[in-house]
Amino acid sequence: MINGRHHRIEDLSIRQHDGSLLIQRVLKLTDLNPLPVASMILEIPPEEQNATKLYTLRLPLNHSKVLIPYIQAMIAASFAFDALQMEKTEKIWNILEFVIELEQEMYELAKKYFGLIEDERQQVIIEDGFKYLQEIKRETKFDVIFIDACYNQIIDDVICPVEAFKSKENLKIIKQALNRNGIVILSILAFEDDKVKMVLACGEYRRNKAIFTKKLRETYRKFEFDTEPNVE
Repeated sequence: MINGRHHRIEDLSIRQHDGSLLIQRVLKLTDLNPLPVASMILEIPPEEQNATKLYTLRLPLNHSKVLIPYIQAMIAASFAFDALQMEKTEKIWNILEFVIELEQEMYELAKKYFGLIEDERQQVIIEDGFKYLQEIKRETKFDVIFIDACYNQIIDDVICPVEAFKSKENLKIIKQALNRNGIVILSILAFEDDKVKMVLACGEYRRNKAIFTKKLRETYRKFEFDTEPNVE
């Protein structure tokens, strides 16, 4: 349990098109029906591809694959809007990430089961995300701010984002933490049929859907995502 809520970690076997097998580890919030909120690929060595039993805690982690569709969309949008750039080799080396996590228990779980990396390129800060942006908005400017902040139980028709990131006044504060051409990418999850399950990003291409859709599809191909972008 984390913060009084039930979580479950599952390792699922996936047979790929070439016949090889891999394992997808997912974290689910059982109070949400259950929905996967994190995912990681575990690589099965060739000599163990036909094994009848696997000790998955010993399998190497693959940080290069992203299988959850909404996370694919959030990543791709940042490149489609040109907020982030790939090098000519299509590698990404010049990105500095600050991950703000509210719960210490979730941080520990990410380290133990999902291979969380902390180094000179990725730092994790345990704090309320909105309070953090309030504190540093005049000191640090970001190219992209990803907001993936959800309730861990069903308390309303809208699960993501939490109330702090719905307020127009609060979004103005968040905007102050952006560079001039920076963008905010926000995940939205609603359970009512007339509300959209979506990722929302605002940028210079918002008035030209054709250009944005083309760049988004190109980004999906470069990252070898296994889904297609859905642009409304």
